[in-house]
Amino acid sequence: MFQFPIITGYMTGLMTGHFAPDTAELINRARADLRMGVPVVLCGHGSAALVLAAETMGPARLATLRALGGAPVLAITGRRAETLKARPYDGDVARLPLPEEADCAWIRAIADPADDLRTPMKGPLFALREGDAALHRLAVSLVKSAQLLPAAVVLETAVESLPEAALLTRLEAGSAGPLLLRATDPHPVVAARLPPGWPMADGCTSSAPMMAGSSTTPSRSAARIGRSRCWHGCIPPVSPAMCWAR
Repeated sequence: MFQFPIITGYMTGLMTGHFAPDTAELINRARADLRMGVPVVLCGHGSAALVLAAETMGPARLATLRALGGAPVLAITGRRAETLKARPYDGDVARLPLPEEADCAWIRAIADPADDLRTPMKGPLFALREGDAALHRLAVSLVKSAQLLPAAVVLETAVESLPEAALLTRLEAGSAGPLLLRATDPHPVVAARLPPGWPMADGCTSSAPMMAGSSTTPSRSAARIGRSRCWHGCIPPVSPAMCWAR
């Protein structure tokens, strides 16, 4: 007799979606997918788009993306576009049409400034002027929040017609956009006093931005270095992509 209300409550919770991920959790799922090279879907502003992180996209998925037809573009930040002598007509982002012969190496060379000296000739690059860049801006913000290079390959397409659409993480711009575009203040990860003799400073702090639904914790080695009195070097970041300066 006492089990019936418990079972009923369980089934009611299941039917009302208490187990379904909320928007912040969907964003974290999308971040994990992008780090693996898996595409995600962004919907909103009367359109839908497949998004792949430029840093982790593989040749097989690039070929599959091209087979869908349409015109994929590489969305980069406006600052990166200015460095590459491309005009960022969309302000904080720029949409670069993907050349037919472009491979993953070319895409990563555009996205990663570390390769500029190795491959200095990347142009001329011509950014798009027409069309709405709202989903592209959201794609760059999403990839950046995943601690990847802020560049994304975006293909606007009828996502519902894709045979594997149900398996892809889907974000709605109306709900996910405010969480991704709002500023995040850094919080301290690990700190230590500088060695004697360092001018004008007596400490160093490694910080990282706190993102909704996620947490950043220092490694045990970083915490041990921070407590050590005989520390004689700079604090190593928790990971290469998680070193922010205050």
